[in-house]
Amino acid sequence: EGAVLAADDVDVADSSDDSAGTAPSAEESLRHFTADFDVAGIVRRMNNGNFKVPSFNPPPSSHAGYAGFQRNFIWTKKQKDRFIESLLLSYPVPGIFLVEQPDRKYLVLDGQQRLRTLQDFVNGTDSTSERSFRLQYVAEDGPFSGQMFEELAEPDQNLLLNTFIQVTVVVPK
Repeated sequence: EGAVLAADDVDVADSSDDSAGTAPSAEESLRHFTADFDVAGIVRRMNNGNFKVPSFNPPPSSHAGYAGFQRNFIWTKKQKDRFIESLLLSYPVPGIFLVEQPDRKYLVLDGQQRLRTLQDFVNGTDSTSERSFRLQYVAEDGPFSGQMFEELAEPDQNLLLNTFIQVTVVVPK
């Protein structure tokens, strides 16, 4: 697995002697913090446009203030179902990376597939197929097989909606 580095283990170039006009260091140009967002809040933010996926196709409008850099949605139905099942089984999932914009909306830097899968499942429609989002590629004898979000037992709905996902927010200075 990955090694944890102490501050003394990392070489950092001292830019204090650099001449004026050089690019600012990452420390000088941005800051970041982590937060835990529950799935209900993530879906709400996706639905109301507070999380923006800056896609190549279609590209953002010219007045958006950012360029498109995200690929289109590519997860298969099996990947989407397994991600939802992982959350319902309380397995850990990777975090999300966002960039805070001046208007306090967020660009999705990493995590588009997970965010859109959550949005689609809770909203009930698979946006890539335009069909109902029903869990198909999960344990056949498990309680989630064939279920849509609205058909899950209330405790399972609450478990999913209240699951926290770690989010790293990058804030340009």
